[in-house]
Amino acid sequence: MQRCTQHLWKKWSRDYLHHLQQRYKWPTKSSNIQRGTVFLMKDDHVSPLQWNLGVIENVHCGNDGLVRVAGVRAQSGLLQSST
Repeated sequence: MQRCTQHLWKKWSRDYLHHLQQRYKWPTKSSNIQRGTVFLMKDDHVSPLQWNLGVIENVHCGNDGLVRVAGVRAQSGLLQSST
């Protein structure tokens, strides 16, 4: 049963999650990520049931007004990430 569950999660994360994360050139403008946004931190080395949650603590915009760097609060501490 556990092997079937792991197989399902692997297939789901490979096929479905990958489809959600595809980035295209931005033909339309969308809103920037904002402080307080909660997200799931994907980790290929652990099962999806063990993925951590992150919270956007702060954002740093570039000259164009788009968010380029975000400070993320995770279980392991505060991380800085380029977008």
